[in-house]
Amino acid sequence: MILKALDKSYANSFHRVAKADEVPPGATKLVIYEDERVLLVNDGKNLYAVAELCPHAEAPLVLGPLREGVLTCPWHGARFRVATGEVIDGPAHRGLVHYAVQIRTGEIWVGPVQP
Repeated sequence: MILKALDKSYANSFHRVAKADEVPPGATKLVIYEDERVLLVNDGKNLYAVAELCPHAEAPLVLGPLREGVLTCPWHGARFRVATGEVIDGPAHRGLVHYAVQIRTGEIWVGPVQP
């Protein structure tokens, strides 16, 4: 019974943020999820959702280039793997917060922060 309540709570924590065709392969899109700036990233194979501000100096990552699943900060060049949020190159010392993503009937839904 507790498991069903947890499952329902988890499902209810997802919010529709965009239509799937708004983020074509190779593109990013800034959205808001629970008052946080979240960047949707389509690397051509999968769709990801990560924190949109660089943890180093809060640069807007929506302005950074995306190449081969790696997002580069436009200000200081920190690079992040979008599949996990991990830092590849500094100056950032922390990775990006990574959110759950679901595609439901052509719409993108973002959910809770992932470990």
